[in-house]
Amino acid sequence: MTRQPHIFFIVLSAAFMPITADACARMQPVAAFVVLNDQDGDRALNLTEWLAASTGDNLIASFKLNDPEEFALYDIDHNGVVEARELGFNSIHYRTDPCLRIQSSNFINLNASSVALH
Repeated sequence: MTRQPHIFFIVLSAAFMPITADACARMQPVAAFVVLNDQDGDRALNLTEWLAASTGDNLIASFKLNDPEEFALYDIDHNGVVEARELGFNSIHYRTDPCLRIQSSNFINLNASSVALH
């Protein structure tokens, strides 16, 4: 019987813990750009992938896409691929923070379900 009060305390504590919001682990924009356009899964863009690259709906690039001269400029180590580190941290930005999109959609969904219940 000495363990039962401890278990009761743990269960009682869990009941009063605040419910946390959904967390959003946002990928760095440069990494997201590489993942979006990396067709062979090597975590880098070769010239063929670079020439076909896009920013999708939510990325903005500070360099010319689909330009072989830009590719040569960013292929710093001249190994035939451009990695995220070669593009630089500030070369790609999100139009809208992906975490804000998730949070706002969750907020809308919660409001819609609470309206439906009333």
